[in-house]
Amino acid sequence: MLTGAGLAVVAAALFLVVATVGLVLANATALALSNQGRVAGSASALLGLVQFAIGAAVAPLAGAAGVRPALTMALLIVALRLGSVLALLIAIKHRPLSAPEPTQ
Repeated sequence: MLTGAGLAVVAAALFLVVATVGLVLANATALALSNQGRVAGSASALLGLVQFAIGAAVAPLAGAAGVRPALTMALLIVALRLGSVLALLIAIKHRPLSAPEPTQ
């Protein structure tokens, strides 16, 4: 069980993670949809579906922890953040050399 300084560090880390979600999620969505042109609605729907599907798949894992659900939640946050960085690195490696012209 965490007490004192350890609890303060964990609370500060959780605050940092949660506080940045609003800024990052809105801007990432805007950037992801910026070059979609006429199919922006479909792209937005697909993006929302993926976000909700990942949330629905991971949420039971955090609750199935038993005696230490906070530790499990923290490990899931770290694992999903690392997964997102890996996906970003793969996307950067496989992106086209020249960006397509945006459609009007």
